[in-house]
Amino acid sequence: MIEQRFNDALLKAMSRRRRFKGANGEMVTTHTKNVFRILRGPIQENLESALLPGEQSNTSVVYGNRFKFKMFRRLEDGVSPELEIGRFLTEKEPFPNTAPVAGVIEYKTRWQQEPVTLGVLHGYVHNEGDAWRYTLDSLVATLSVSWHSQAWKHPCLPGLLYWILLTKTCHR
Repeated sequence: MIEQRFNDALLKAMSRRRRFKGANGEMVTTHTKNVFRILRGPIQENLESALLPGEQSNTSVVYGNRFKFKMFRRLEDGVSPELEIGRFLTEKEPFPNTAPVAGVIEYKTRWQQEPVTLGVLHGYVHNEGDAWRYTLDSLVATLSVSWHSQAWKHPCLPGLLYWILLTKTCHR
């Protein structure tokens, strides 16, 4: 996923809904019709790709400021929850506050009822931070306002602080 040509080939395969047959199954690429076309823009325009650093359980590539492709490293049987929920929020009940699913790569065999999700192409959303930073900033703002109030005496505060520290420990 470091090579620009490979990344171009992945995007092109999804745009053309290509199938690649193997000995035991086939890799199927597809795209969400209207979402892909709108986000892709002119087909003759080359989208520079770049490998994103920092992913721990997946490999992600961005295509300009149009798409983010996430290739799963740990595959599980069936459609991934990310794809299933993303498709629902893109196609069934459009939700503007989430990155739309623009394409997918799946592996299908005749022995499995559902395909295995290999990767998902999303519309690109500029990163504005992460949930942990947002939580800390919100907590500091709330606590600084209520320093002299009765909020410190609230019975849930010790549990909330414990949960926050536990979450931080788990996400290191």
